[in-house]
Amino acid sequence: MSQPPKYPGWEFVKHIPVLGHIKAGIHMMCGDKEMGEESLEKANEAAVVGAAAAIGGIFGGLTGAVRAATGAKADLTLASQTEGKEVEGMARIFVHPEDPASWSGGALAAYEDITVGRNGGPSTEVDKRGRDAAAEFRNGI
Repeated sequence: MSQPPKYPGWEFVKHIPVLGHIKAGIHMMCGDKEMGEESLEKANEAAVVGAAAAIGGIFGGLTGAVRAATGAKADLTLASQTEGKEVEGMARIFVHPEDPASWSGGALAAYEDITVGRNGGPSTEVDKRGRDAAAEFRNGI
């Protein structure tokens, strides 16, 4: 099969959930496995960061949305740059989706990201206890 045509706007599509997944499928069908996998990775990353921002916004307002999205992006970037050798926070879900501990660890990491106070510290004593519990849980995994 032939390669899909290259258009100037075609590259940014891989960073949009759903459209990037469609783009990945087209590349795979045309035999360009490398570009298909890259598009799939970027679309998945955008979906996770967007979902983290939405959940952070619900629980922490604008500050929570920014913190959750930033935390998710940092977790995914670390996993990508180390080729999965160092996996933290929400990225654990993608590396070990079958492991319930990766889901709870990812949720706790998101909670930590959202509840960090505006001055870089816990916003309340309850949040501090939650952050401490999350750190203990992660260290035990």
